[in-house]
Amino acid sequence: MALLLSIQSDIMIFRILFILGFVLAIDFYAYQAFKTVFKSSATPWIYWGITIAYIIFSIYMSMMMTSGKVDYKYLSLLVGTTILIAVPKLVIMAPLLIEDIIRLGQFTFRALTTQPTIMPERRTFISQLALGIAAIPLIGIIDGIWKGRYRYRVISHTLEFDDLPDAFDGFTIAQISDIHSGSFDNVEKVSYGVDMVTQLGADVVMFTGDLVNNTASEAEEWISTFQKLSGKNGVFSILGNHDYGDYWKFPSAKDKVDNLNRLKEIHKEMGMDLLLNDSRYFER
Repeated sequence: MALLLSIQSDIMIFRILFILGFVLAIDFYAYQAFKTVFKSSATPWIYWGITIAYIIFSIYMSMMMTSGKVDYKYLSLLVGTTILIAVPKLVIMAPLLIEDIIRLGQFTFRALTTQPTIMPERRTFISQLALGIAAIPLIGIIDGIWKGRYRYRVISHTLEFDDLPDAFDGFTIAQISDIHSGSFDNVEKVSYGVDMVTQLGADVVMFTGDLVNNTASEAEEWISTFQKLSGKNGVFSILGNHDYGDYWKFPSAKDKVDNLNRLKEIHKEMGMDLLLNDSRYFER
């Protein structure tokens, strides 16, 4: 048993060191690009200040998640910030890494020959190119975090079945999914999305899982908002993988069961007919 625990501990330490090394490598390359393009004494202070602030915030949120005390609005902020910081840095890293591999090959070649040194401006050009390319996903991520999550749209599909009764020709189903209510912070915009679904006048509305990220408490403040959902033949729902609370550390097994039971009650309070391994029949 002691040997097994020792091996598991060594594996965990290796994973942590690997991730830390990978993150530091990304930061090293990204910083080189900023330092090369922005030749200012303030560059390192700004770059590493943002990086350190993000690390501190991440550690704090990790501690809150471990203790089971976390505000999902801040957790959403952490996820958004992580994507906002990590993706552009990865984009910056790619061309610089490729350029370094090329330089290594050229250095090796020059060491064996008398070829002249390559032009010194190339590193600056590559850094400018990397920053320019990274700006594209950066703008997209900012838009997604700020506006995109509330930019709802209706996608229509026509389904055809040879054995569909004639009475059900034109029967409409409005399907919504993955609400993850703990990530929302704007009642007005969420209400707008609910109104969009209701105004479709669908025969049935079907919600296909993930009402929350992890805990039932996320959905409490949205009960009255989602009560507005309506379909001619009702609103039906099922549970998603996040709804079971498997990604959350509950104080006890009972707390996890109580959480799921409360979420089932919330489905009913929202006016949803929660289907748990059962079905419903429609007549026309």
